[in-house]
Amino acid sequence: DMLRIEKLIEECAYLKKQPSVTVQSLNTRASNLDARLRELYIERKTLRKIEDDMKITVPADMLYRYKQLLQMLSEAREYDNVKERAQDELEGIEKNIPHAYVINTQRLHRCEQNIKLLEKEKRVLGRIIKTEGGETKTLKKELQVATGHKI
Repeated sequence: DMLRIEKLIEECAYLKKQPSVTVQSLNTRASNLDARLRELYIERKTLRKIEDDMKITVPADMLYRYKQLLQMLSEAREYDNVKERAQDELEGIEKNIPHAYVINTQRLHRCEQNIKLLEKEKRVLGRIIKTEGGETKTLKKELQVATGHKI
C-alpha cells in the first residue's frame, strides 16, 4: 500500500497546484494534454527524420558522445566541475558538426523532455479521474480531505 500512498501524495500535489478543480476542468485538461501530446509526437517524428537525414555528414561516434553529453547536462542538478567539463566538451563538439544539426538536436531534446513531463501529468490526471466502480467516489473524498478542494 506504500505505492498507493505515494500515488495519492502525487495526486494531491497535482491538485493543489490547480487553481480550480472540478471533474469537468480535469477532463478538459486531460483532453488538452492529449492534443498537445499528439502535436509533440508529430514534431518528434519530424525532428528524428531530419536528424537521420543529417547523420550522413557527421561521424557516428561524435553524434553518440554529443547525445550523451546533452543527456548528462539535462540530468545534472547543480553547476559543478563535472558539468562544466561536459559543457566545454559539448561546445567543442558543436564546433565540429553542422550548426543546423546542433539546433535540430536541441529542439528534439526539448521536445522529448516536454513529452516526458506531459506523459507524467497525463498518468497522474488519469488516476485522478479514473471512473472504475466505487473507486472514484472514495478517491474524490480522499482528495477533498487532503487538498481542501471540492471536487
